[in-house]
Amino acid sequence: MPEDLTPHTTSNDSARMAALQELSILDTPPEAIYDHLIELLCDVFDAPIGVFALTEAERHWFKAVRGLDFTSLARNQSLCPMDPTATQATSTSVCVIADCTDDPRNREKMLVRDEHVRFYAGAPLLVDDTVAVGTLCLMDRKPRTWSSDDQARFERFAALARDLLQRRLDRQRLAHRESEHVRNGLELNTILQTAAIGIVRIDPRGTIEAVNPSVTAMFGYQPEEILGQNVSLLMPEPWRSAHDGYIARYLSTQDPKVIGAGRKVSGLHRDGRTFPLQLAVSEIRSESQVHFVGFLTDLSALAHVESELDSERALLRSIIDSITTPMSTVDLDGRLMLVNKAFASCAGASPEAMLGRPVADYLPAEDAAFNAESNRRVVETGRSLSFHAPTTMHGEPHIFETTKSPLRDAQGAIAGVVTVSQDMTELNQLTEQLKQGEHLRSLGERFAHLGFWSLRFGEETMAVSPGFVQLIGLPEGTQQLPHRALRERIDPIYHAAIDQEIAAATQEHRPFRFDYALIDSVAAGRWLRARGNIERDANGRPVRLIGITQDVTEEVNARHRSEQQRQLLDGLNNAVQSFMASVARADVWQQMLDHLLMLTKADFGFLGEVIHGEDQSRCLKIHAITNLSWSAESDALYERVLAGDMMFCNENNLIGAVMKTGSVVVTHDVMNDPRRGGLPPGHPELRNYLAIPLYQGTELVGVVAIANRAEGVSEALAEFLAPFTSTYAIMIANFRQHLEQQAFRAALIASKEQAEQANRGKSEFLSSMSHELRTPLNAILGFAQLMAASRKEPLSEKQQGFINHILKAGQHLLHLVNDVLNLAKIEAGELSLSLEPIALDQLVSDPLLMIADMAKEADITLHNHVAEQKTLSETDIVCVDLTRARQVLMNLISNAIKYNRPGGSVTLRALPLQLKDDRRPMLGLAIEDTGIGIPQSKQHRLFRPFERLGQETSSIEGTGIGLMITKQIVEQMGGLIEVDSEEGVGSTFSIFLPAMVPGHATGCHGDASAETPEEDLVPASVPAAPQSPFLLLYVEDNPANAALMRDIIDDREDTELRLASTGEQGLELALSLQPDLILMDINLPGISGQQAAARLKKWSDTSHIPIVALSADATAPIMRAAEDSGLFAQYLTKPLNLVELNTLLDQHIARKQRGTSSS
Repeated sequence: MPEDLTPHTTSNDSARMAALQELSILDTPPEAIYDHLIELLCDVFDAPIGVFALTEAERHWFKAVRGLDFTSLARNQSLCPMDPTATQATSTSVCVIADCTDDPRNREKMLVRDEHVRFYAGAPLLVDDTVAVGTLCLMDRKPRTWSSDDQARFERFAALARDLLQRRLDRQRLAHRESEHVRNGLELNTILQTAAIGIVRIDPRGTIEAVNPSVTAMFGYQPEEILGQNVSLLMPEPWRSAHDGYIARYLSTQDPKVIGAGRKVSGLHRDGRTFPLQLAVSEIRSESQVHFVGFLTDLSALAHVESELDSERALLRSIIDSITTPMSTVDLDGRLMLVNKAFASCAGASPEAMLGRPVADYLPAEDAAFNAESNRRVVETGRSLSFHAPTTMHGEPHIFETTKSPLRDAQGAIAGVVTVSQDMTELNQLTEQLKQGEHLRSLGERFAHLGFWSLRFGEETMAVSPGFVQLIGLPEGTQQLPHRALRERIDPIYHAAIDQEIAAATQEHRPFRFDYALIDSVAAGRWLRARGNIERDANGRPVRLIGITQDVTEEVNARHRSEQQRQLLDGLNNAVQSFMASVARADVWQQMLDHLLMLTKADFGFLGEVIHGEDQSRCLKIHAITNLSWSAESDALYERVLAGDMMFCNENNLIGAVMKTGSVVVTHDVMNDPRRGGLPPGHPELRNYLAIPLYQGTELVGVVAIANRAEGVSEALAEFLAPFTSTYAIMIANFRQHLEQQAFRAALIASKEQAEQANRGKSEFLSSMSHELRTPLNAILGFAQLMAASRKEPLSEKQQGFINHILKAGQHLLHLVNDVLNLAKIEAGELSLSLEPIALDQLVSDPLLMIADMAKEADITLHNHVAEQKTLSETDIVCVDLTRARQVLMNLISNAIKYNRPGGSVTLRALPLQLKDDRRPMLGLAIEDTGIGIPQSKQHRLFRPFERLGQETSSIEGTGIGLMITKQIVEQMGGLIEVDSEEGVGSTFSIFLPAMVPGHATGCHGDASAETPEEDLVPASVPAAPQSPFLLLYVEDNPANAALMRDIIDDREDTELRLASTGEQGLELALSLQPDLILMDINLPGISGQQAAARLKKWSDTSHIPIVALSADATAPIMRAAEDSGLFAQYLTKPLNLVELNTLLDQHIARKQRGTSSS
């Protein structure tokens, strides 16, 4: 075997390159038809690699490829043991390599070494039936066997590929011919100038009249050097003298000896060298003139081609000898015309010595006769013949697969027989080993109760193993099964689940698993479990389902028994839960009976309680019984039994036998049992009966019975029902305690009503105390604020100090009242919220401004990092009640200041978005201080009311309920509060509020009614003096409050005040004065402020006047009632806040000014 495996240039390279040139296909973009052909080829053969390769001088270029990430390959890396374009130039046979790693010629090739190709099949791609331009290749990364069916299918694909190329070539040629026809007319006059052959025109004397450029190039002259010269200038001897003689003879005899004839001559180049020429001469007559045209063809290239042809023959010989399969050709007499080295090696002779000798000389006698007979059949039929035949070679038995084909001559007549043989000995041994492996697999399937199967996507037939055939109950030997036939054997209730599992596994790229039951008569009741995976192609597309199916009937039955036990226990649990929760106990008993009948599949049954008399007699009281309802009398009897009006005390029938013996009663034939007793007329016939006694300790407390069970009754069934009977016995014992529990429950209800009454009294007390405390506070804080802010009578520094003490004490008392009221609201569930979205940095800005002075006084530095941390999360919007949220922040920040140290700091930070336990998105806000901290031992008391954790005796003011209120408000807004504190270091309080995140529902809806109208959003500055004084009517029965309001208005030059002490007086003044604004106290003697407001809104003369409610009652019900009435534009609480009141007046004055200017 030659060591150099590099393919050599073959004899058809010129034709191939010409054909490729005509095809115009090399290095063109991908085309769908070639890509689809390779995709289909790989799918049909279930192979990962396919190539549509075209062969150039030094490379294979891939027009279409699947499974490789490159588009060309060096020609010497071809896997076929021969260069396909060499030996298959006029053949369509397929080259197959079962395992390239076993082939020494290919195991080091790049495709095998780097791409791990093991199997290869290739077929030449011919055009014009003779010219091979490339190869159709199929490759796999694992070895494969190649059957005759595979061979036939692959040849059909190769034929299709050849047809694609031939069609393309025909189209190219047709287009070329059409182009030539168009061009001929235009180029006719330039043919002489562009012709590849030399054209020279001479007169009868041999004088050169015209030449084309090919002549000058061929002979090395310039046109002017040869025009007018004798043509013999271009000829060496002896052709020069001969030509002169031809001319002289023609002129004298008119005999054109060379006219019309073509012959080989030599030409004489200008540099003196000679070269072969083909010369043809034509005569041209025009009127009386005669001219001759010579057509000259340089034959130098032809000589080179003949040399190449000799090389091609040598290459062909080398390739044939390199084939390891024995090959030979004999003539019709049986004499060897051609043998390769493999055949000669088998015969033990040299190829040269064998040529011309009878092939029978090199075969055993019995093989020679068979060979002669098979050759005769091939010659007679003209068709190929294939067969397996045993033989002996070098003393060892071998089996050859032989193919004989007729050898035809140029005229198509049979001239001999070509024989190709393949040694199949090793393959047969492998096949036998494979059969043994199949046998072992079959045994494994049978013993493990499993089977294998596969189904390609888009196909209807699945491949199945013998084990699978046995599981499904198919005839032995079945190898293919329509998918529809399998589906028909599966219980339809599992079809949808199977389809969903396969679809999900396909989409999620995971293995599949599903169980199903068979309904086919042969395997009915059998449970199978399918497990497997989805095979995909190189592009990740699903190609085939491959699975293992196992018989899991025993497992499913065990699980079913376990499920029955679970159902029994679940039913008991539900019954017990219902018993514990239900007042209508009869429903519980019936529920238990229904579950018992469902579980046992019995038609009839009853549950009963054993009642013990004072005389030790026993009767059965029925709790639940099957209502057969066969007549009106039976319905009445059923109702009497359940009502307890009937007792079963006879111990000498089947019902009483249990009470008599205290044991399980089982009868399989009720009608012939002597204990059966009588049945009411019309009662359905009873077939079997099971009764089970119920014990609570050693006491018989009840009986459970069923009848007419389709599967029969037994003591084993009684044992299975032990959990049921035990539970029912316990429920009977509990039932007997029920009356005692009812009395206890009644006492609890009475106690609860007393507590609720006390709570209502507390709420009424708090409401009253709110009003009573706020009324004097209104005067105290109001006058104090007036004195502190008076410009007419300014206070001395000492007096200002006294007033500040009054204001501070009053505000502390007011905060205490507000905290107590808030706590009462929270405990009574009256805290109302209006949630709206707001940015976190906006939420903290107002509380920080409001508390800045407090921090400055305490020498505490405030740090706000919320705005700069907005990018921590995808949102910075929270959903809160704005007022309550600010109350929370004010409380936490003020605490951080109060319990800090001089020179300390309070820092606000935003916390990243996070999901809490209930998966709600929340944004966090941390308030960090550098204060005294909270001892670990006291932190669990932090959110209790009135707890100050040891600060009761300190100088820091507080009620101990602020944090508890803060926690309740945060939680009612849907948030959380957390604390982290270290004594002596400081504390961090973190609140988490619901965040507005796209895709998450927050339930945050702004309250439109709570929004301030646009015209009310007026800066709290003193407006310009109106054209007429702004008239304010204040209806107030408390003289101190009225005096306070008078002093407040005296400091304003733009407002005139009128006072009314009762609601009736307020109505009169409103009608007569037509004020611009009315301040109405709610709690007035006589008619209330709300009643007075209702009348003013009803009267047309006063309905336009805005009314603002003013009251010391800050309880939620009163404020909510005022707001819901729609009578008041706003609700102010006492004590009055001067800033708030002045802002209100400024807004209404500005509104009046706008109304005046617009009119």
